Amino acid sequence: MRIVSVLATALFWFQVNCSDDDEFTGNNALYRCGIQKRFGEQLIHHGWSAELGQWPWHVALYQEESGNFSYKCGGTLIDQRHILTAAHCVVQKNGLPFEGDKLMVELGKHDLYDYPDQVQVRNVSEVHVHPEYSPNRHDIAVLVLEKIVRYSDFVVPICMEDVRRGLRDDLIGERGWVAGWGLDEHGSVSMKLKTARMPVVSYTECIESDPTLFGRFISEAVYCASDRNSTSVCLGDSGGGMYFSTGDHYELRGIVSFSGKTLTGGCNVDKYVAFTNIAYYYPWISSLTRDEIEHYDNLPKRISEQKCKEFAQLARKRNNGVCYNARSPHSVAIVNGSILICSGVLISEFFVMTSYNFCLKNYSDKIANLFIRIAYDLDLEVKAIYRHPDSESTPGVDLGLIELTDRVKLERQLIPACLANEGTENLYDNLLRTGFSGKRVYEFFESSENRLMPLKECKDYMSKTSSTEVASNQICIQLQETSSEEDDTPSHNQGIVGSGLQTFNSRSCMSTVVGVTSRMQQGDLSVALYTRVASTLGWIENIVWGGGRDLEAVATTQMPVWFTFYFRLVTNNETGELEARLFNAETGKDA
Repeated sequence: MRIVSVLATALFWFQVNCSDDDEFTGNNALYRCGIQKRFGEQLIHHGWSAELGQWPWHVALYQEESGNFSYKCGGTLIDQRHILTAAHCVVQKNGLPFEGDKLMVELGKHDLYDYPDQVQVRNVSEVHVHPEYSPNRHDIAVLVLEKIVRYSDFVVPICMEDVRRGLRDDLIGERGWVAGWGLDEHGSVSMKLKTARMPVVSYTECIESDPTLFGRFISEAVYCASDRNSTSVCLGDSGGGMYFSTGDHYELRGIVSFSGKTLTGGCNVDKYVAFTNIAYYYPWISSLTRDEIEHYDNLPKRISEQKCKEFAQLARKRNNGVCYNARSPHSVAIVNGSILICSGVLISEFFVMTSYNFCLKNYSDKIANLFIRIAYDLDLEVKAIYRHPDSESTPGVDLGLIELTDRVKLERQLIPACLANEGTENLYDNLLRTGFSGKRVYEFFESSENRLMPLKECKDYMSKTSSTEVASNQICIQLQETSSEEDDTPSHNQGIVGSGLQTFNSRSCMSTVVGVTSRMQQGDLSVALYTRVASTLGWIENIVWGGGRDLEAVATTQMPVWFTFYFRLVTNNETGELEARLFNAETGKDA
């Protein structure tokens, strides 16, 4: 990849033993498409080496040459038996497709010449090239594998089901991911998988950049992308996919097809890259895979995922394509009188999530003094405060929930944020910080210029500058460097603690919170520590949507004397079902 790109040389074939298809099918039901299962050392900003397991659907495609298999192209796993790639990767010089036995794919790879246990090797049994393929037109092919693959943390298919409704223009301005092994800026083959993000541009902009190259080929079946800043794709990246996050999973929207060349025949990284538009070919792909790609909901969704889907039904866009909730109205202010205490995140009609230790601990006996400012001008009273049971004892767990007295009226301009879980957590795309800063006069704060620090680097820095212990279940962010006093990053006493770290999907108009600010550290570097939402999600779900509230509240507003008994929902440990029980508010016990 040309950061630059992917081309490899000879590789000797070896054989691995496979289990029966039935055994694989049973295991495969445990995995969802488009969800990364492994997060090792957190990404370094602009570090273009992919993490192990970061793109578990990306595959290496090999062709037989003189008895040996040599690396040729990339491809994408779309179900347990099918690979999508570019047609030109599997077509011979005479224009005919290669026979299946001349092709081989390897899945779960990171190092091109390394074969750890996670790597799976599969022969190809059938090659389906689009019937209208010609160079740079209808550049798409479906490969059928001889044996199905076994899903694992390193081998997962990408999602395709929602692609059928996709339009080429809905990607314009979006940044998608590409991956591959290969030639770097020095022309040397990279042994490890490389990855990069690049924006999709309009049909007009692409053609105007080079009418001779793109004017002949760009259509509804193709789109263009690139920063044109030496980060692009090149020889050998062909056939690899372009992936876009939908908020809780990735979907495949493009296949690397072609780009410009230099006078010497190399890759011209100042040109846009043309991608085959997957949505255009969805009916053809589906006809070949017998609808096997429609397997997104193999596993039941968590209650927080179900609620996220419900909230998403409210999302709407303006005529200019901007989401009504683009300014993150789920970010709220926690206020004492006229003084801003902290920020928080609206996660349901009744609940706000924030830091407990800094934001709520000192107000457990002053709950009547707090109110929540939502959507800039809507002030709501606090009914109860909940503390995560590990907040005061376990480093890295600093989380509190605020229950509101009145239900928040949700609408297209006010939608709660979704909650990340271990399967849907996405730390690889842009991470957005939003909240409020100031004291008596406070303003909305937003920043997308955040560097995700590896935990080891964060621990080393914190150990030198403070006594703060960094835990493995935290997210560490280095904040944008600033040059003027008025632009300084808000410190912890200005309300930014308790705010959310999130991803935002401009197509679905939904934000997904991955962390809650628990501490800010300013010194040579400005660093923010976040409690990881995924690590505390079970407790959050139990309080917000389960039967865990009331008894777990550390503070509540005073109830009228006559309101001694009321019903609460609890989970029956034997049946797993919710049931109503009469509760005595004075004694704190079931009646």
